Amino acid sequence: MHMDKKLIVLPILVTIALSITGFGVAHWTDMIYINGTINMANMTLAFTTQEPPFIYEVPEPKGKDVGWTEGYYDKLFQDTHTGKWGYKEFIIIIHNAYPSYEVHCVFVVENVGILPIHIYGYEITDPSGTLTWDLLKGALVDANGNEIINVRIVDLISRQIEPEDNPLTPEVDNKAKAEIDLHIKQDALECHTYYFKVGILYEQYEN
Repeated sequence: MHMDKKLIVLPILVTIALSITGFGVAHWTDMIYINGTINMANMTLAFTTQEPPFIYEVPEPKGKDVGWTEGYYDKLFQDTHTGKWGYKEFIIIIHNAYPSYEVHCVFVVENVGILPIHIYGYEITDPSGTLTWDLLKGALVDANGNEIINVRIVDLISRQIEPEDNPLTPEVDNKAKAEIDLHIKQDALECHTYYFKVGILYEQYEN
């Protein structure tokens, strides 16, 4: 019993003695590292390469046939994550436009990225500064507030577009067909070129 008590106390005494005489007890430390790589997914909406836009002009009651419209996709690109192709822009050119001229342009957008997409709106701008967008009127207006071009997008807002062949949502398509309607108003100027852009606003879809 007497020997057992010394064995228990000894380590304590040694520690105190080393502290008094200015020595320290070595404390070894080391570290290992975990190298992690995260490849971020992407969401990319594009005008499809598989179906060209379709243009439909509304016939004039009196058979007026001077205006005509052309439409095509532009700026072909390839998504770096999926390798899929698409277009960044949809170009619409109306020739010899006149008041009351009306045209419908059908287009298809496609999810060429990895993440599901929710389309929540659109914004219209005029880079030249000639016209401004009036949301309440649904039209591009001049400096005096006169309606120049009515613009309406049909069957696009609140659409969910999945990546292609997503096994989690096989019932949801990776494409969406929509339509942009343009109507030239009475206050549009003769022999004048109007230019505007429509941007489609989208975000990652979350259940």
